[in-house]
Amino acid sequence: MCFWYDLRFTYNTSQGVYYAVNGVRPNRQVTLEYLAGVYDTPSAYYHFQIIFLENQPNMVKCKYLDLSDGGESATIGVQCKLFKFVSFMKRQIILFSRLTIGTLNSLFIRW
Repeated sequence: MCFWYDLRFTYNTSQGVYYAVNGVRPNRQVTLEYLAGVYDTPSAYYHFQIIFLENQPNMVKCKYLDLSDGGESATIGVQCKLFKFVSFMKRQIILFSRLTIGTLNSLFIRW
């Protein structure tokens, strides 16, 4: 998960999850874009993307566009097997804007 925290979406705002499909087979990518608030902090907001690549099915790319608190309350990690979760960062300010996560081998690459 690129950003694991208690996110919320406020009714009648631009907050939500948006998606786009780009490219042609076998190089398509699906992008999920999150514009979200935080459950217990109404003034906090997060804007990030999760990108799935058709030609790299075990890799997930994350782009951190705007995090009001730097993401210091969230966890970044992946569940790579049943009941196995590996975290990359836990409750630290995110000092990079892009991350690739390997879902089979728990690989984390900043880009």
